[in-house]
Amino acid sequence: MAWPETLPRLALTQNYQETVPDGSYRTATDSGPGKTRPRPDDPNETRTFTQTVTSEQIDILKQFYRVTLAKGSLPFEAFDPRTGENVRFRFRGGLRFGAVSGRLFTAQFTLEIIS
Repeated sequence: MAWPETLPRLALTQNYQETVPDGSYRTATDSGPGKTRPRPDDPNETRTFTQTVTSEQIDILKQFYRVTLAKGSLPFEAFDPRTGENVRFRFRGGLRFGAVSGRLFTAQFTLEIIS
């Protein structure tokens, strides 16, 4: 599955955020510094986007999220604007919408990169 052509491409905007999760476990000890060891699983990086959309595009995004991606549980391919590559994403959390002006809105969501 791919990001819908009827939606704006994912873009770097002022509110873009990229997160590299902590890849280690920390354990307290009775004395001295605690122990640190790498996690056996590699947590996925995330990207948070804020897109300007129309009312019609909100409906398209909701349909894509709820129906096509089974409430955001399935992965999809999209252009990563920072790396310039197509990557596999999955939604992490829901969708948030806000008003900008008139018929324009913001859609905010977080995507995790699936390796």
